[in-house]
Amino acid sequence: GDTLVVGAQYEDSCSTAIATVAATDNGCNDAGAAYVFAPPCAAGSFADASLAVGYCTACPPGTAQPIPGFLPTCNNCSAGEQQPLSGQAVCEACPTGTYATFDGQAMCTPCPAGRRQPLTGQSLELSCLYCDAGTFANASGSAECTPCPDNHFAGVGATSCTPCFPGFEC
Repeated sequence: GDTLVVGAQYEDSCSTAIATVAATDNGCNDAGAAYVFAPPCAAGSFADASLAVGYCTACPPGTAQPIPGFLPTCNNCSAGEQQPLSGQAVCEACPTGTYATFDGQAMCTPCPAGRRQPLTGQSLELSCLYCDAGTFANASGSAECTPCPDNHFAGVGATSCTPCFPGFEC
């Protein structure tokens, strides 16, 4: 990979652009030494201090790091966001039909069947609205409720519609 070498030391000053080295009777210690730095970590990763210097690790799911460099951690996704993949620079808003209550969630939670969530980026299950009477949502994670077919009915929060009783119109 690309390695950046900076800070070559000047014998007459015992200093570099980044450090000063103690002088001895024999001149500067490490005179002419060069300091070697690994390339910065890419966005979506962090500098893992538990590993070798300059070793970058991908951000785990539920986190992201938008800034390249030598940052020691990734940022948790906020409530209402998710990041299901590792090594990502940004988190994404929860899609319609879902919510994320806690920071650092890899996946948003689907709204229960019988409810809908037409908005993105929601952080509370309370944002999952019950289906109105005459509509239903038979699966979790619905953005909208479906109207019942003709001659069927459903109460509030229904997961299916019921046929009208014979001889009755509904």
